[in-house]
Amino acid sequence: MIAPTDFDANGVPRELIAPPQWVCWRPIERGDKVTKLPLDPRTGNAASSTDPTTWSSFENAVATARRWGFGVGYVFSDDDPFTGLDLAYQRM
Repeated sequence: MIAPTDFDANGVPRELIAPPQWVCWRPIERGDKVTKLPLDPRTGNAASSTDPTTWSSFENAVATARRWGFGVGYVFSDDDPFTGLDLAYQRM
């Protein structure tokens, strides 16, 4: 899995940066799997993919991620024109 601190904000399309649909995440173990727990960049509490009050601006999410060593994620919603994949890999 990509370490949260490996996030590189360069190259993120401007169209994705504009909407305030950003969260942070940290890896957690659930059973025998590692998954990403979404976090509200303003509070550090759990974020929700269906609750926009737990999302933030790109700049705030990146600043929080860098401060605490979190990852950064975009929340795709029915109201935006984007679609995407969540890819993770394991370093060998």
